[in-house]
Amino acid sequence: MAEIISISVDTRKVENMLNGYQRNLPSAMDKMTKKIAGMYATMYLSQLPRSRISPFTGHLFTKLQGQMTNPVKLGKGIYGVELPLYGVYLDRMRPHWVSLKRGRSITLWAKKKLGRVPSKIFVKPHPFIKSANIRGGMKVRGIAEFELNKFLQKKGR
Repeated sequence: MAEIISISVDTRKVENMLNGYQRNLPSAMDKMTKKIAGMYATMYLSQLPRSRISPFTGHLFTKLQGQMTNPVKLGKGIYGVELPLYGVYLDRMRPHWVSLKRGRSITLWAKKKLGRVPSKIFVKPHPFIKSANIRGGMKVRGIAEFELNKFLQKKGR
């Protein structure tokens, strides 16, 4: 005598779960890219002192601090880190002499740092962007996996 076992599967629950994934995945991806951009802002900020860049006006530092939690939205689901132009110049300029004329912020900086104002000073780059990108690149996968796992666990309930 063989026993017959009947199993019934209600596919509506499975379809609802899959529809929930499809509906909520874009917001999870948006959150993930926002966290990755915020992490890059943190990396840039942490690299500034390592490159011997100290806050003089504070604009570069405060701009990056604000983007740690609220990066700039560049498009739908796309976030980025916005640097002031002089931050990029600090990273990539060629070494050169700068005349210290009245009214320039570099003249005020030289007066504060050197105590006296010579007629000109030699400036060189303080690269921080490439090293921050390398350090940040190592963390991208971990953040993506964490956010996706969190999304999958949340939708599994």
